[in-house]
Amino acid sequence: MTTVSRWLFAVGFGFLVLPTLASQAQILSDSSTVFIRSIEIDGNRRTKPFIITRQLTFAQGDTVSSNRLPHEFEISRQNLLNISLFTDASIEISKRLSDSVDVHVHVYERWYTLPGITFEIYDRNFNTWWVEHDRDPKRIQYGIRFLQQNVRGRDEDLTLTALFGYAQRFGVGYNFPYINKKMNKGLRLSAFLAQQRNIAYDNRYNKERFYLDQNQFVRRTYSVAAELSFKPKFHFSQQFAAGYANTTINDTIAKLNPDYFGNGDATQQNITLRSSTIYDTRDWVAYPFKGYYLEGTIIKTGIGLLSDNDLLSFVGIYQHYYKLGKRFFTSYQLKGIYSLPTRQPYYNVTGLGFRGDYVSSYEYYVVNGNAFALTKVQLKYRLFTFNVPVMQLLRKQDVKIPIHVLAKTFADAGYVVDNSNALEKNLLANSWMTGGGVGIDVATAYDFAVKFEYSINRKGEKGLFLHFSGSF
Repeated sequence: MTTVSRWLFAVGFGFLVLPTLASQAQILSDSSTVFIRSIEIDGNRRTKPFIITRQLTFAQGDTVSSNRLPHEFEISRQNLLNISLFTDASIEISKRLSDSVDVHVHVYERWYTLPGITFEIYDRNFNTWWVEHDRDPKRIQYGIRFLQQNVRGRDEDLTLTALFGYAQRFGVGYNFPYINKKMNKGLRLSAFLAQQRNIAYDNRYNKERFYLDQNQFVRRTYSVAAELSFKPKFHFSQQFAAGYANTTINDTIAKLNPDYFGNGDATQQNITLRSSTIYDTRDWVAYPFKGYYLEGTIIKTGIGLLSDNDLLSFVGIYQHYYKLGKRFFTSYQLKGIYSLPTRQPYYNVTGLGFRGDYVSSYEYYVVNGNAFALTKVQLKYRLFTFNVPVMQLLRKQDVKIPIHVLAKTFADAGYVVDNSNALEKNLLANSWMTGGGVGIDVATAYDFAVKFEYSINRKGEKGLFLHFSGSF
């Protein structure tokens, strides 16, 4: 292990261990305790009480350290907000009698039925569509997304999707977060059909090359999946998923890129298994201000006779968020993926440039490879927060939607390992990519954020970029 590696390991270990030791020291220093005599809940017009008490770090009949109680209230409040059922929540002592207390929990429920007409850009990000494809309206998917949250008041979700255009998608999913009496196991089921008339069939000079056929679909995928989750503690969880996917392309795509599926094949099917272990203490999952997130995932693509591949991938993620003061926040994120074998079909290969895996100001590029590392560092300043009283017109309770507006500066670095493609096709691989800049983030209580970023990279390329993130 190099000196730098030892230093990085020591720093990372310190970030994980020191907060825990400090917390334990605080608990040991507390002398007095209180008995939680009762817990009263209101504001839950639909949500079952046991869904709410499941998120509390204490229960009726518990004895808790007096000094620790405010901390338990705050952690419990964060747990309530992170199940995405409430726009806000409050926990306080309603009555104190010598060494016992009555606790009052008030929640502000969201809209749980969210049907709507939706428009989605088919391209990897907004700027690629706006600049490289001249804002082509034909590259926009349109249709309906329907989300029914909190079905039966049990935090269950039903999602229905019907998108049309050059890229069509039809899907259904249902999430059971709790399927046993201990409320520590969950099940998620999903199925979808996707078909496209316009797809990227190859990359050259880190740019996607597209093929369009307006008369027929050139790629079609159908998939089914099931995921079993195990959450014995508030912050720790494990996920085990199994799925089957079948994808076909037309003969033209197979001829344009014989390596699309490999060996000129026009069909690929796979059974995939995934196992994830997660430790998550973030205060707000959709847009964290403090806490950290750890994830280790193993993905095996290709099991048994109904599989055309034999791939193995490892994913590691570490994110840490700090509150520096009343308005200042900082964070750093590390992500790495390594997959085997080093030579993979174009359809299966990973890399940077997709979804949230990008280096700032490289949004116009895709960099393929069997492994990559990505780090992001940010410093944010909360300009202001305001509440939108939209629900007051439709609900009797006083519900508000908080909107956070933050200014930020950031720096990114990424490296893609590619031992298979010719260098003239993948010039940005096997070298460091760096970028950074300034921006404005707007985050809402409905797990949706808009990010305006002005950045520059080591190539000297700069520009204004727009990013969206959301859970639905």
